[in-house]
Amino acid sequence: MRQVLLAASLGLVVTLFGTPVAIRALVRQGYGQLIRDDGPTSHHTKRGTPTMGGIAIVGAVVAGYFIGHVGPDVSFSRTGLLVLLTVAIFAVIGALDGADIPVVVGGIIPEADVPALKAAGVTYEGHIYEGAGHGFNCDRRANFRPDAAEAALNRTLALFAEHLK
Repeated sequence: MRQVLLAASLGLVVTLFGTPVAIRALVRQGYGQLIRDDGPTSHHTKRGTPTMGGIAIVGAVVAGYFIGHVGPDVSFSRTGLLVLLTVAIFAVIGALDGADIPVVVGGIIPEADVPALKAAGVTYEGHIYEGAGHGFNCDRRANFRPDAAEAALNRTLALFAEHLK
């Protein structure tokens, strides 16, 4: 129990103090969110915001886990290491989410990129749900669009049925 409290306390301290430090460092390095002009206008306010402040949180989780396992009577578990691996994988996914890559979840592929994608043999299907902003599928948000959410769900299920046999 002592190791859990130590790990949680360290994680909290690193997160509370590390996140502002990480954000300031990222701003100084010029890391900031790129917002495409053809996306939702509500996203334009995020332009220049550092997108990797979660690095401090992931660092806190990893540091807390390893510091919490210092001592002769403490051993690493497969489950704990699997959780760390999962956190790391999702951190990478989060970091890539805002990256300037042509295919993003729910994103729009610029018309200029279509020939290059076809030449590379990339198959894709993109849909624009008019009037639906980011998070349109969440029924707890003000911009919830039931028609767009249903259409997106049906298209996703059809994609899974076709490719996940």
